[in-house]
Amino acid sequence: MKDDLKGPALAGVEKRWSNYPKKDLYEWIRSPKAMLEKQHPKAIEIWLEWDKARMSASKKLTDEDIEAILEYIRSVE
Repeated sequence: MKDDLKGPALAGVEKRWSNYPKKDLYEWIRSPKAMLEKQHPKAIEIWLEWDKARMSASKKLTDEDIEAILEYIRSVE
C-alpha cells in the first residue's frame, strides 16, 4: 500500500488529491475513464505519469464504502 507498483500507492492518495474537492477523488475511484473523458487535470496527470495505464472502475462503491477504504488507508499510513 505504501509502494508504487502497477499504479500509485494507496498511501497518500488523499494528500495527492487535496487540491480538488473530495467528490473528485470519489469519482476517480468509481470511474477513472469518466474523469479522463472530462479532462480532469489530476486524472490526466496520473494517467500520463503511469504510461496511460487505466485503473479499473468501481462503479458500485458508495460514498460510505469509499470513505471506509480511505479510513483504512489512513489507519496504516
